[in-house]
Amino acid sequence: YDGDDPTEPIAATSDPPVDGKVWIDFHCTKDGIYYVKLVWGGSCDDWVDDKHYDLRVYDNNFGLTAIVRGKVRDRVTGRGIDGAVIMSSGVGATISTHGEYLLSEIPGSWTLRSRKSGYTPAITGIRIDSQDQQIRKDIRMEPQSSPCSEDGDCDDGEYCNGVEVCLDKTCQPGTDPCGDDGVYCNGEEVGCDEANDICEHSGSPCPGHQACMEENDECVDKECVTNEDCNDGQFCNGTETCGDGFCQAGIYPCSNPTPECDEEEDICVEGPSIQLYPNPHLQSRWIPLLMFLRIVGTNTRFDTSSLVTFDPPGTVMALPILGDEEHLFMIGLLMPKWLASTQAINVTVKTGAEEVTEILNLEFLPFMFKEERTSILAGRKNNE
Repeated sequence: YDGDDPTEPIAATSDPPVDGKVWIDFHCTKDGIYYVKLVWGGSCDDWVDDKHYDLRVYDNNFGLTAIVRGKVRDRVTGRGIDGAVIMSSGVGATISTHGEYLLSEIPGSWTLRSRKSGYTPAITGIRIDSQDQQIRKDIRMEPQSSPCSEDGDCDDGEYCNGVEVCLDKTCQPGTDPCGDDGVYCNGEEVGCDEANDICEHSGSPCPGHQACMEENDECVDKECVTNEDCNDGQFCNGTETCGDGFCQAGIYPCSNPTPECDEEEDICVEGPSIQLYPNPHLQSRWIPLLMFLRIVGTNTRFDTSSLVTFDPPGTVMALPILGDEEHLFMIGLLMPKWLASTQAINVTVKTGAEEVTEILNLEFLPFMFKEERTSILAGRKNNE
């Protein structure tokens, strides 16, 4: 109703609820102060004479140009309080939205009284010197007893006031997440971005022609600007790149099925391998046999330094004869079965850093001493 005529309530309309809230439009017909009382299922006659009200509002044209704004927060968690009623002892009044509030007031010294269910009412003083003044006044309200059991009970959903924790069943406020992070190269901390949950920094302290060295907190001249500045012309050590003003080593370019790198041709090729001839090789049970072994390499570079080894050791006594980069010949003795009890031999050729291995299988001679033949036939009969 109009403050000048409390007996004639003014018209008001409301829209359907939005997010659980009902918005009411008041049809104010002139400048002045208005008093609002919400009556649920009753009659306006029950209260107009007593002048009890829930809110005191004003028309924007009344001339109350001084603005008071701020945020109503939970004193423990720092969380903004939605729906707190803020009333001035002057003429202003409002309700906080997500903690934010704004009201207009005439010059003078006034008291702001804030109330919200679950909180102890708060009283805050303000002074307004002129109608065109704008001031900020944050309000903190003490929650009534509301114990917590875990940190999540205290989370206010805001990043910039830190992480709230539950201590001794009481919510404790968080600390500023954007203090000095000890990082030199991101510059000074300049603020907190609540919308993106990040801390804001002034950026690199170094001029454009220098790079920032975090290890020593210093700026040094850049050694590169583009990737081309770092190219060493070598294929097999990968592609060098420029990062933060410094050259970064490349990555070996070759992998299966072409794991070997050919620097002369700038290509990746299959790795070296060897084939053994004959394979399988014949072995006697009782006497050493003369051994002729041909080793044929693929993508190999055999030379006079090539070393051939046999595993198990002692099964072969032989010397290599170089043919070319892809051919070796072995001449020597293959030990008999009773000295070298194995069914296969690992033959390894090592030339510098290149090392390849192949398996040489062993078979008994088709002709042998009587004792050998008798033993083999007995074994076959037992198997049958």
